[in-house]
Amino acid sequence: MNKLKKVCEENESRLEEQSKQLNQLNETKVNLENELKIVQSELNEVRIKFENSTVFIHHSCKANSLLKEEKDSLDKILQDNAIKLVTLKKSYDELFEKFSNIQNQYNDTIADKDLINRKLDETKNLNEIQDKE
Repeated sequence: MNKLKKVCEENESRLEEQSKQLNQLNETKVNLENELKIVQSELNEVRIKFENSTVFIHHSCKANSLLKEEKDSLDKILQDNAIKLVTLKKSYDELFEKFSNIQNQYNDTIADKDLINRKLDETKNLNEIQDKE
């Protein structure tokens, strides 16, 4: 009977030890589950940040593309305007040259008119002098 009692005590001792181990394992399991929840939560936050970053990058790329198209369009307009400016400058220079020529001709005509009027006056004066003589 002693032997049986001893075996029973040993079994109870092992059972208590196994119960302690089981409790420790359960505690460890709960801690691991809590850590897993924290890690999953952090992973979700990272995933959301990544998705937001992806959306932001997508919008930025789209905006960049639109801005590039607008810049290219403005570059083309600037090139066209530069060509028009050169053409207008050339036309202006030609018109200014024509204007200067006409103005010079006008000034020459006025000078000729003044010379003709002076000569006419001189001729009248000479005719009057000759008529008096």
